[in-house]
Amino acid sequence: MEPTNSMQRRDSEIRLRWQRKGRSKVSASKKPDELSQSDSNRQHTERIAQVLTTLAEAAAPAEIIAAINDCKDTLGDEFEIYQTLLETMTHRAYEVRELRRAARCDMLTGIANRRAFEETLDREVALHRRTGEALSVLFLDMDGFKNINDTLGHKVGDEALIAVARVCQRTLRQSDLVARFGGDEMAILLPQTPETGAKDVAKRLRHAVENTQIHGRRLRISIGVATREGLEVATDALLQEADDALYIDKRSRKEKRRSAAA
Repeated sequence: MEPTNSMQRRDSEIRLRWQRKGRSKVSASKKPDELSQSDSNRQHTERIAQVLTTLAEAAAPAEIIAAINDCKDTLGDEFEIYQTLLETMTHRAYEVRELRRAARCDMLTGIANRRAFEETLDREVALHRRTGEALSVLFLDMDGFKNINDTLGHKVGDEALIAVARVCQRTLRQSDLVARFGGDEMAILLPQTPETGAKDVAKRLRHAVENTQIHGRRLRISIGVATREGLEVATDALLQEADDALYIDKRSRKEKRRSAAA
């Protein structure tokens, strides 16, 4: 009986080894598919993370819309699962856009603020250094602005500032930039504009503003012009020259008014 039991044990061990070997082969045959599925899932997850990050970083309306469409294409049937998250992220993207706009905008007049002007000027100066094209800057402020505030009130003074800003926007080109520097002082950037063109813009602005009235008070402005042509230009020097020219124009206009009054 012993030999029979020994043979049975050997037969059982052989069957067990073959079963294990068979399972090992089946398992081995599945590994590439499992790995492929795992890689596919990982790539899909990474792609979802990528499109959601793009949406989170979108600023311009066109970028936000493109990011949403990209999310829809990537998520496919899973879009509904992420819909609430996407709606929240889209709302946040528009909020961020408004915050960025507010950081570069003068809240009273709606035109650019000093920060936006200086950032744009730096880019234009860099371009000017490469191309040598003319670049002009205008500084302007309102004559008698303090008197308007003192006699008519600060609300009317604000209306006067808004009116001047609107005149500038209507008069300037799309490529030009007008910004409020503070108080009643504004700056205008005129890319690719030589001195003669800048002085012509100043003349048209002065004429348009002086044909504008607020509460029966005719508005007046003084303007300083600075231009750089050629490859050499320094931002600070350009702004200082425009500011100096503004002071000279303001003093000249005061003297003319005094002479006329006398």
